[in-house]
Amino acid sequence: MLAATTLTAPPALADQPGVIPWWQAAHPKLVHKLRREIHHRRARAVDRAWRLGIILTTHSRERQTVDVPTLEAMEARWHRRAHAYRVELRRRRPVYADLACIHRYEGSWWAYSPAGPYYGGYQMDPTFEQSYGADYVAIWGDANSWPAPMQTAAAYRATLAVGFSPWPSSAAACGLL
Repeated sequence: MLAATTLTAPPALADQPGVIPWWQAAHPKLVHKLRREIHHRRARAVDRAWRLGIILTTHSRERQTVDVPTLEAMEARWHRRAHAYRVELRRRRPVYADLACIHRYEGSWWAYSPAGPYYGGYQMDPTFEQSYGADYVAIWGDANSWPAPMQTAAAYRATLAVGFSPWPSSAAACGLL
């Protein structure tokens, strides 16, 4: 007696429209390897972008193709982005170190001081927030609700525009003024 078998995708993949299982590709091992590499490089790029104050919204588009040249192009693109973010992080490192010193004298990342009012780890007032972090205000509101990397990115933008003058006491204590 002959038994007929059918191959079906697992329910998790069947529920996602447009997802092509890697094992259905002409070169399944290569497609699987490229998809894993894209995932790895994208995660690295997203992490580095986050530390720069860049919010990336990513999609797993590699799961919608089994075309090897397309996957290789995606992998190369994420590799270039991760590298560019790494270079930018290294370039910002000295200023980020100075901002870390300033942060030690200012407050916790969730601080609120009604005297100003001042918010967050760099004690930003609403004008400062709008000037250097309007995109973050639109998402999270006041700076004491922002993630620490976004507060640092806004402070970095301020240092490019006006130096360390928004924090006269802290910058003096750090030897920056």
